[in-house]
Amino acid sequence: MKKNRFLLKITLANLKKNKVHTIFTVISTVLCIILIFALSHYFYTSIYNDYNFAVSSNGSWLYQYTDMSDALETKLSKIVTVKQTTVEGLYGSYQLNDEYMIELLNYSDFELCPQYIYQGRHPQNDQEALVSRQFIEETGHQIGDMLSLTYQDADTQETKNCELEIVGIMQFRGTRTDTGLTIDKIIRLSQEPTSMYTVYVATEQMDEATMNRVEGCLYGDTTGASLNNYVVARQYLGEPVYNIDAFDMTILIVIAFLFFVMFITIYNQFLVTLKHRKHYYGLLLSMGANHKHLKIVTVLESFFYALIGIFIGLIVGYYATKMLYDITTDIYLKTSFNSFPAPFITSPEICIIISLMIIVIMNISTLSALKKIYRENIVDLIKENVQHKKRHSKTQTILLKSKKTWLSLGLRYPRLEKGKYLSVIITMILSISFFNIASYYFNVQDQYKDQKNDSDNIKVILKHYDPNNPDYDYQKVIEKLNQYNPDNRNLVQIDGIDLGELRNFDNDVFTEEYKEAFGVPERENISLSFTGVDETLFKDVTGQDQPIFLNRKIKNNGIRNEEDIPIFKEGVIPIEMINSYIVEDEFFYERQTLNIYAKGMYTFEDFEIRDMNEDYLSDDNHLSIEVLAPYDVLIQYNQQYQHLENNLMNIEYKMYTNQHEELIEMIESDKELSDYILAIDNPLEESSKTFLQYFVEILTIFIFLVCLANLGIVISSNIVERSQDYAVLKSLGIKYQDMKKMIYTENILLSVIALCLSMPIVFGIEGWMFYFKFTDLHRFIPSYQVFLSMTLALIIMSILISEIILRTINKDSVISSVDKSMY
Repeated sequence: MKKNRFLLKITLANLKKNKVHTIFTVISTVLCIILIFALSHYFYTSIYNDYNFAVSSNGSWLYQYTDMSDALETKLSKIVTVKQTTVEGLYGSYQLNDEYMIELLNYSDFELCPQYIYQGRHPQNDQEALVSRQFIEETGHQIGDMLSLTYQDADTQETKNCELEIVGIMQFRGTRTDTGLTIDKIIRLSQEPTSMYTVYVATEQMDEATMNRVEGCLYGDTTGASLNNYVVARQYLGEPVYNIDAFDMTILIVIAFLFFVMFITIYNQFLVTLKHRKHYYGLLLSMGANHKHLKIVTVLESFFYALIGIFIGLIVGYYATKMLYDITTDIYLKTSFNSFPAPFITSPEICIIISLMIIVIMNISTLSALKKIYRENIVDLIKENVQHKKRHSKTQTILLKSKKTWLSLGLRYPRLEKGKYLSVIITMILSISFFNIASYYFNVQDQYKDQKNDSDNIKVILKHYDPNNPDYDYQKVIEKLNQYNPDNRNLVQIDGIDLGELRNFDNDVFTEEYKEAFGVPERENISLSFTGVDETLFKDVTGQDQPIFLNRKIKNNGIRNEEDIPIFKEGVIPIEMINSYIVEDEFFYERQTLNIYAKGMYTFEDFEIRDMNEDYLSDDNHLSIEVLAPYDVLIQYNQQYQHLENNLMNIEYKMYTNQHEELIEMIESDKELSDYILAIDNPLEESSKTFLQYFVEILTIFIFLVCLANLGIVISSNIVERSQDYAVLKSLGIKYQDMKKMIYTENILLSVIALCLSMPIVFGIEGWMFYFKFTDLHRFIPSYQVFLSMTLALIIMSILISEIILRTINKDSVISSVDKSMY
């Protein structure tokens, strides 16, 4: 017992003696453990996210039925026991303006359809309301405001009035229809019955056979019944609802790296410390201690770091991660109205497992360091340098005439102390690689956007062209838009036109290359769509003013190995279209023939259409035929077949200009255009960061702090260990500038090694992602700007560290340094 107390006192004395070293070790260990706990909390939250998203966006119900679902409720009650229901009833509609309508809904409770609350709370009676974030944005209302609504009753169609207090704001954006109308909702708590309703149903857990019977019953009903999201449905079968995706696997890899970094950090710290204690350990052995007692001392010291690290890491890791998670979620939600981040959750079991792993790893690292406590001294360095520079040693001192001594020493020190620098280099590589690869991953969406969109045009999206509306003169609208940008290029593009159903082609119109590669397509596997482009541009590209086929099928010959194959033989290809429609209760059936030219192969980019995704052109089992024509030709077709129900054309007007903001402001304030413009897209708007980007940036900063803490351990140990070395160098006549160069060389070399090792990792992984994952990207644009920025940051950090060391060693004289190291 006395021995154990004595050993404990020795441990505490050792910790107090090297306070700076102990502080840096505690900081580095705590940061590692904080990151490990933080990532484990985030990992647990992340794998929960799939289920949470399904519940937040839809609810936790299994199936639903409506007022139109006949006797479905009775049928289902015979199959499975109902656990809970929530009734959603439509009691009225409120027209905010011509483009914004609001459905007024009653909810019997919020158990199965809770809605994701952005601010406030759920309503508790029929005088309180839950509104969407888009409604708040449109009207400027806030929580606590009273709404005075004049609405149309859904049952009686009468006009009624009501007053509701806003008590909550839900994460929701209204649904936009094809006609440009936005449909939003306002919800209150009420069990008042309505004739139009939806019942959401939750059941007890069931086996797969029962689930199949429920599905069969629901799928046989075509009047509104459906199962909820498959992730939610799995809980009714008692299956796990969590999935581990690629990002979750990345987190596990980072956690493994952090455990390794912690092992190296503790190992290096004890390796340096134990070298200084060889003399004291010799005294202990001479006093009767054995190697077992030395192990106890080192293990007790590692327990000290482990207990402090686990205590601080667990508390700070939880609350700091929760705070950062809440902050980044709040930042993300400010610009995103339709996202549902998972609530922050944790697992006591995971915390216990990680704590035990930390204790085991720290004990292993300290015992490993105990086995290796040897260090080469400066005399050996000088001897080796003397032999290497023997031909230059002609004068009184070794170092005064050896011009490259500073370089030799600056390069040799890191080689002698590889283990000490290993943890620093690893954390540097980890932070550089992690941040660069994450930056590339998140930048891919911007690359897609740049690839598909012109960077110098404004897109004015007009309302659907309706030939039955004589007031909608699209030519006047386009002429008016042209007036705002007369000196630059303006283009028009339309799509969405429907000219009927396509009949079978004659097999002779297909090229031999196409038939050899894909065979003759079946009618049910052929689709036809029309796109109108600017008349002048169309003629410049094709040399004609009549519709043409894109005439291009993409054949995949492996990853990033595609071949364009012509679909039709060159010439005029007749297309027979068929239509059936009803006018005044009378059924009509008609046929029409369109003559389309097949001439060469074109891409969408030839017509300056860069926002089309061409994946469907490479579908081996489906033939997608694209017809391009001057937009006025398609409008003539549209007017000719205006009796077809689906003939609503989307018109997009592109203005090439550098004066984006000025033009947008003028167009938006033009009252003559306000009735025809659906939206204005400014491609120069800054893209908002995602929640994941914020989290990764914060994570990288923490990893970099671990790197700085490890660097602090190395610096503090170097200053202590090399005080005699630096004093000897001064006594041998080394100049201050050479001393400075030596220290600069050593520290800059550390950054250079980390950068050189990181470069192939970063660009190799990014290249793999480009080649195999993001196959739609045309060019490989690595994160070289981020890499250069981190290179500059590391060089600056190395210079600052070198200055700290120089100032520290210059405080003491040569004699005092030698004296300090001897006693």
